[in-house]
Amino acid sequence: MTKYLIVNADDYGHTAGISEGIRRAHLQGIVTSTTAMMNRPASILELPKAQSLCPNLGLGVHLTLTTGQPLLPPGQIPSLVDENGNFYHSDPFIARLNQINPDQALAEWRAQVELFTRVTGRKPDHLDSHHHSSYFTPALFERMLILASELGCPIRKPFGADSASSADYLPGG
Repeated sequence: MTKYLIVNADDYGHTAGISEGIRRAHLQGIVTSTTAMMNRPASILELPKAQSLCPNLGLGVHLTLTTGQPLLPPGQIPSLVDENGNFYHSDPFIARLNQINPDQALAEWRAQVELFTRVTGRKPDHLDSHHHSSYFTPALFERMLILASELGCPIRKPFGADSASSADYLPGG
């Protein structure tokens, strides 16, 4: 079996500076892949730069539920947002895991992938998630697998082969 080293840089599009740093790390370093945060405004401007300047850089989606604002209207995904319509940050999200509707998460993730596809003109080559939130519950993980299956793309495993399980550092593991 042939093995490949994939060095992925998360948070593409979080800011213009982070995106530039990832492009530089690809062109002058060992980064081979990145995942874009599609709910961050810079993603829309920065992804075409990645495609133009870094044609060999793998581009995926960094599924986001714990930072910023959703792409869907808050009324469609009430279990994921606070009273201001923003995603809960990591700790409050974890505290509310039993209140999270996984189908709402899947709907938001589909919106993020659809925006990626509109901006880039192609499907993502892989999926992962911000703060590993897609691995926090079996139901969220199942929805990520559904999305990956629909897209025909792989997902990133967030813990190493030597870990007994996600329980080593993920809530609900």
